[in-house]
Amino acid sequence: VDDKNQQLIMVNLNQRRLVTVDISGTTASLNNASAATLGPLTRAYDILTLPGVPSCVSGQLRPFALKIYKGRGYLGAVCDASATPRDSTNLAGYILSFDPTNIAAGFTTEITLNFNYRTSTSNGNTNRWHSWADIWSDVRSSGLYRYPEPLISDLEFDENGGINISITDRFGHQMGVSQTIPVAGSGTVVGEARISGDILRACRVGGSWVMEGTAGSC
Repeated sequence: VDDKNQQLIMVNLNQRRLVTVDISGTTASLNNASAATLGPLTRAYDILTLPGVPSCVSGQLRPFALKIYKGRGYLGAVCDASATPRDSTNLAGYILSFDPTNIAAGFTTEITLNFNYRTSTSNGNTNRWHSWADIWSDVRSSGLYRYPEPLISDLEFDENGGINISITDRFGHQMGVSQTIPVAGSGTVVGEARISGDILRACRVGGSWVMEGTAGSC
């Protein structure tokens, strides 16, 4: 919610749009409102066509996290590196800012995230971040199923103006416990899937964003 400008801002994940709804009316006028009522109050902006949107290599931009902080909007998005042949080195994360009163003006890139900071292996499966996958044969497995796929799912600012960045493992939304694998005719059951998200932190140092743990950071 953008309190100052009395609007609700949402991300349509399927259409990859920012949607705004004017909520300056009374609760009675907005609760259970019809499409005819909400239509004039609603605007949609195609994220992929706005100025300043990052260009993804061999994949698509996946927006999700959204935050309004001190009159500025912040959007978290991931380049999913999903194009064939997939290459996880093309994964990238972005924290983009925008003016909630002029979304059409586009984005400013505040932070660019490199997802190559994970290198460890366990049980034959790498814990590094992988390109997004939708085909079972592309998921590496060895008894325990693990295939981390990054999704920037939440942004929260602390009292010092630093950003806490939540990264969800998309694989957790694709898997279940004791479920048959998604292959036609297969009776193979996945006993357990391992999910591994992260929380990263960036601080404002000398007018620039610096990731926690790097030289000169918070």
